[in-house]
Amino acid sequence: VSYLGTNAELEAVFEPADDHKGDVARALLYFVVRYETNLSFGNVDMLETLLEWNYSDPVSNKELTRNDAVYNYQTNRNPFIDHPEYIDLIWNEEPSITVTFPNETIVLGSNLSYTVTWFTHFLYNEIKIELLNTDNGINSILQNATENDGSWEWTIADDIIPSENYKLRISDVDDPNLYDESDLDFTIVHTSDQSDLFFSEYCEGSGYNKYLEIYNGTGAAVDLSGYRLELYYNGNQTPNNSYDFSGLIASEDLIMIAHPDAVENILAQADITFGGLLFNGNDAVALFRNDLLIDIVGEIGYDPGSGWAISGIDVASQNKTIIRKASIGSGNLNWSVSAGTDPEDSEWIVYDLDNFDFIGWHNMDIQLETPRNITLILDGNSITLNWDPVPRASEYIVYSSINPISDFDIDNSGIFSGSSWIGPVTNERKFFRITAE
Repeated sequence: VSYLGTNAELEAVFEPADDHKGDVARALLYFVVRYETNLSFGNVDMLETLLEWNYSDPVSNKELTRNDAVYNYQTNRNPFIDHPEYIDLIWNEEPSITVTFPNETIVLGSNLSYTVTWFTHFLYNEIKIELLNTDNGINSILQNATENDGSWEWTIADDIIPSENYKLRISDVDDPNLYDESDLDFTIVHTSDQSDLFFSEYCEGSGYNKYLEIYNGTGAAVDLSGYRLELYYNGNQTPNNSYDFSGLIASEDLIMIAHPDAVENILAQADITFGGLLFNGNDAVALFRNDLLIDIVGEIGYDPGSGWAISGIDVASQNKTIIRKASIGSGNLNWSVSAGTDPEDSEWIVYDLDNFDFIGWHNMDIQLETPRNITLILDGNSITLNWDPVPRASEYIVYSSINPISDFDIDNSGIFSGSSWIGPVTNERKFFRITAE
């Protein structure tokens, strides 16, 4: 159950957990029919609430199994579990549609799949699903007609326009005026297929002051499904603790995981608290994506004693905070190279015990590669330039000049996010230069 607050008599009020609301509703509705009681409790008509609970939490396999067990014991069963449609037949109200997901302020990513859910009351027609961009007023039909079974798998297209102002509309195919929309706008961002998240900060401080920060420098949002933190204590070759991440991490953002008993300065910045975060300096901390190691602090299967040597400091992973240098843009599987032998060749900067000056943010400043494999295609009155995408590039700039040794100027419409550019053919010979930003 969940605590809601107090009623008019200042008595505590609770309600069932979301995944049990339907069970409670169908039980109470059965009691009403079986024993001819009413649905008024404390002068409040509960019918609307129970119907909402019934639709939002459909019959589960566990509920069916429990109904069978009751029948085997007392040869009586709840018909609303076997036939939930009977509820509509008895309490016949006007047809309605209610969107249940997405129905909150959340972030969704392109190239990812989500289950759109809804419930209908006294409606058996097929339904239509539309995506509304409240920024520009454009409606896109996602599914023109699909079975009204309460769920539909939605894979968000790669070419979708990112926006913080999307809603979903579900309507009756025969009556477009019968519909429901998401209560709140949700956000869609472009996700990256690159896997170079990395540890940007590591803190092994006093007491339980332990946290890790993982940074996204890919240039796009990243789906955290498949990413896992593993901790190997005292030279163990198998993980003692692990944590599976979920959700999305935006570009140039980080996710912070901390021990739940850390000081308030740490917990105020933490996205996740995890009691298994018990490293004490001589352990290996590893980041995996789909079971592939992508970054590590320490060495799996080796105990260095008190702690790891970093940047020429013998024990720099115990009672210290270490920060990844801004010039580092990806993880390193070779801990010896990552740790380095002095401040110049190390990927890390070592700070004293309980230094929280950099908590919750990270700066990455690396030189992007030059676009490669550039091709030029002449087609009638247009020129098309194509090149290989550059990791972490958020935009490209196309410059042109009539002389390769003179200054290059930004060409018309020459700043954009894709790796292809189309421009007009002119009467002058042109030389092109492309940079990644």
